[in-house]
Amino acid sequence: MGMCEDTVLCSYDRRNASFPNIACHALTLQLRGADVNDIGSIKAQLLDKQAMAASPVSNMWDQCQSYDSAHMPYAKLEKVENYLANESFGPYKANYLNTGGSILYIEEVRVIPALRGNGLGLLAVDLVIDKLGPDDSCVVLLQPGPIGQANKASSPGPWEHLDNNNGESDTAQGTERLAKHWRRMGFREWSDSDKSWLCLQKPWRPKIENVVPALFKPPKSAQQAT
Repeated sequence: MGMCEDTVLCSYDRRNASFPNIACHALTLQLRGADVNDIGSIKAQLLDKQAMAASPVSNMWDQCQSYDSAHMPYAKLEKVENYLANESFGPYKANYLNTGGSILYIEEVRVIPALRGNGLGLLAVDLVIDKLGPDDSCVVLLQPGPIGQANKASSPGPWEHLDNNNGESDTAQGTERLAKHWRRMGFREWSDSDKSWLCLQKPWRPKIENVVPALFKPPKSAQQAT
């Protein structure tokens, strides 16, 4: 049995009744049978983009701004809306963003230091997309960067988009290395005017078995037993 078979994702939906079009999910990555069960966590927000646009009361910008104000200093949905509304996209990507029903924003990915570098973060995000992405029109967003880029007054989590970060300092090289890491599962720069964001169309992901094949191999002890 490979590590992926022993990895489970437990979620807690923190939907606020005041913001029916925004669902905040706190997910815990667990390894069954391990000495330390909790091996990582993910924070993600699912935005019902179509419902936001159809709201007779407020638009997407107003709803994101209100959500951030109610969840200071940790919520950062205003920057998601700003990216979608103000950056430049090619015709195909712009059409996909305009017609897509939902946005899944991967804000924070954490894996304990002892297990980084194994691709567990990629596996976890793939599981999150399957669990939370409502349909194939869902667009997944994240903004990679090494620890240290985040505002010290707020949560450092949004910049921990990694399972193989070795505590790199705030450098362009570190950011690019992490972006390359996420490109392995299909994330790409969609905007010519802001390349700090990476996007992914839900159905265009490569098979996770091909991205992190080592996680799907049985441990050596099991191989020797057979």
